[in-house]
Amino acid sequence: MQRIELHSRIMEAVKLGDWVKQDDIQFCIEIAKVYGCKPLETDVWNLYKFLFALYGYGKVRGKREERAKRKRGARA
Repeated sequence: MQRIELHSRIMEAVKLGDWVKQDDIQFCIEIAKVYGCKPLETDVWNLYKFLFALYGYGKVRGKREERAKRKRGARA
């Protein structure tokens, strides 16, 4: 993967992390507790914002892959 493509995907994930819904936020916090994730520094929200970004990016990526599958299926 090229560095520019990687950077754009990272920036997209960061932006998507700002748009997670309350139930998604609660899910991320609870799953972090299940895995015993604790922040290395005192800012616990930094860890959670990281998880929100990954979660939001994963949701969008999954939706895109499903759309691509349906589109390929419609052409066949």
